[in-house]
Amino acid sequence: MSSAFRETLRVGKIGESKIAQYFIGKGYNVLPVYEIEIDSGKGPQLYTPEEQLIAPDMLVFKMEKCFWIEAKHKTAFTWHRNTQRWTTGIDLKHYGQDRKSVV
Repeated sequence: MSSAFRETLRVGKIGESKIAQYFIGKGYNVLPVYEIEIDSGKGPQLYTPEEQLIAPDMLVFKMEKCFWIEAKHKTAFTWHRNTQRWTTGIDLKHYGQDRKSVV
């Protein structure tokens, strides 16, 4: 893992923690699903009867409210060298999967 990637990961984890703390402060329970013990090269998975999806970062819930959060901690768009365009960091395929996982 390169030092640049490690730094980006560190900053991202700080953002995820701040988002979780915000919801905890509002009385919500937060279940982070991004922590994995064995790195398989994929993020955490959400299994449905129809398919296997990449899970959003955290499940937030209290009483009758329950929703998924995909956390991004950026100050600006990022230049993606492979596609030569500015990006938000949310993969369109995963965005579509996140929308499917909403109950």
